[in-house]
Amino acid sequence: MSSQRTLTLVQPEQKPHVFDFGGHSVRLVIRDGEPWWVAADVCKALGLSQVSRAMDRLDADERGLLKVTHPQNASLTIQVNCINEPGLYQLIISSNKSQARAFKRWVTHEVLPQIRKTGGYQVPQSFADALQLAADFQRKIEQQQPKVEFYDAIIDSIDTLLIGDVAKNLQVPGLGPNKLFQFLREQKVLKSDNLPYQQYIELGWFRVVEQQYPKKDGETGVTYRTRVYQRGVDGIRKLLKREGLL
Repeated sequence: MSSQRTLTLVQPEQKPHVFDFGGHSVRLVIRDGEPWWVAADVCKALGLSQVSRAMDRLDADERGLLKVTHPQNASLTIQVNCINEPGLYQLIISSNKSQARAFKRWVTHEVLPQIRKTGGYQVPQSFADALQLAADFQRKIEQQQPKVEFYDAIIDSIDTLLIGDVAKNLQVPGLGPNKLFQFLREQKVLKSDNLPYQQYIELGWFRVVEQQYPKKDGETGVTYRTRVYQRGVDGIRKLLKREGLL
């Protein structure tokens, strides 16, 4: 195992930011303008029971040791394992729990925007600084976009299934993907193009994924695929039972 990098002491009066995810407290500190999460909190939220094993999966520059104020005694400090943003995403995709996608969305849509607003990130002191900060931020977004899309694809594959996989998992004799598509169209769950009606998307049965592909004329084409959440699998199973097919 490669050596961990030890981060310098956070000022004693600086307590970690504490966020709530589904009843789990997740602590976060800002070091040199970057967020670092307490690894034990992240693992608990993701359902990863062995923190040390999870940390071993990360590269040396994705994890570290950090001294923070004790949660019960502000005069004391404790040393905790922590992970940065790339390390956080690695732990998210290593979790096969249903909350992994929700946790990633919570981080990117709630936690990170909030700490940016509350001064966790560097505040520009002049118009020139503001322009430079905006340029740096845009460049960082562009650099990270392929990685974010990759994480999204991985997480999609963890918590959703294709219709063909659903048919295999149901193990109904004679019910292959085509027959299942036909059944769901007859039940007015899917439309003629095999995409779900909006009400079933809102019920949390399905997710429609856009995929791009190169066309012969050099243009980029777009196709859509239906992926099924566990709630959708359960709903399909109930429909099959209702119709006497299962």
